Amino acid sequence: MGGHPYALCHEPFAPVLMITEIEGDFLKDAPRFCNESILGTLSATLVAHPSLPEEEVDAAIEALRYGTIALNTWTGSCFQFETGSWGAFPGESLDAVQSGIGSVRNYLMYDHVQKSVVRSPFACPTHIGCSKEPMTLGKASFLTNIMIGNIDTTGKNENNPYREGNMLPIKASGTHTDLKVTAGSIPSELNGMFIRNGTNQKHQPNGRMHMYDGDALIHCVRIQDGKVSAYSNTYLETPRYNSNEVAGAERYATFGDLADGGLPVARKMGLQSARMKSGALPTLKDNERTHPATSTFCSPGGQHYAVMELSPPFKIKIDSETGVVTSGGFDDKGGKLDRFSAHFKTDTTSGEGVNLNLNPNTNADHPDVVLSSKYGFVCR
Repeated sequence: MGGHPYALCHEPFAPVLMITEIEGDFLKDAPRFCNESILGTLSATLVAHPSLPEEEVDAAIEALRYGTIALNTWTGSCFQFETGSWGAFPGESLDAVQSGIGSVRNYLMYDHVQKSVVRSPFACPTHIGCSKEPMTLGKASFLTNIMIGNIDTTGKNENNPYREGNMLPIKASGTHTDLKVTAGSIPSELNGMFIRNGTNQKHQPNGRMHMYDGDALIHCVRIQDGKVSAYSNTYLETPRYNSNEVAGAERYATFGDLADGGLPVARKMGLQSARMKSGALPTLKDNERTHPATSTFCSPGGQHYAVMELSPPFKIKIDSETGVVTSGGFDDKGGKLDRFSAHFKTDTTSGEGVNLNLNPNTNADHPDVVLSSKYGFVCR
């Protein structure tokens, strides 16, 4: 595949359109070209006019070696059907993985599934511009903005569910003692501390909010003799948090921006990169800028860490009486651990937590990490 254009043999994590002309009989030759010249076997869309012979279209679908084939519709629509399968076309090996090995969904539990096929009419109401309902100015503006990527991310916070109800951020942090139990009771034999880690947007968001946006806020509830003797909530002073504190504002792009996309987001990211290169904005590592250790919490070897999927463990200290948290810093174990996980598994025999890291940037295995009850993080 080395002789083919870059876009055909690399997987881009962004929308990319490449047009290739196929000479000869398209329905016969295009599947062969896709199978032999394009990296990946997860899904493919075939747009076929109803005037084409049905048997030739079916033959093309049968010839395509992809886990999902969508006729006249988006391949992602297959994922919403529980009875369909979603995964790479069978046959990839461990030494040459492209789109994966195995599949998900398949709730009817068919054996040896090769592919799922979703069919749609060439024109139907669910396709953009094909509805029988008259086009209004509002709909036209919405569709135009999608097509040109002109999406106002901050404007979407007006009806954003992540800015309402229980998702609203806490306005203040601090410590409270001798709290009253207003309903029910706490068992007198229950003693210890409940610790919760999660995101909390301290400053006014500068983009579309998502539930993953904000800084890490650690909540600690000290329970003793059936009473709540103390409650504290403390922000983790990560490099991102400290940079925002200096400015008194949110300085970096939000996860909601990245998830939503659009031309304004692209411009925003470009400006952010230019400001960091010029020194106008502190240059932080990507995993320290966008992922402030907000997922969960672990204590291997008596040492406390806030952790999440895309950054090293963040070391902290917790006062055993008040629950006040003192921030340390990201600990990559001498360069051996540039990311960890919020979903490590616990060995029921040894009581140790285990996680296998895979660096998506280099596709190279990182050492598996053991959360030892005696030694803390151990990289093998």
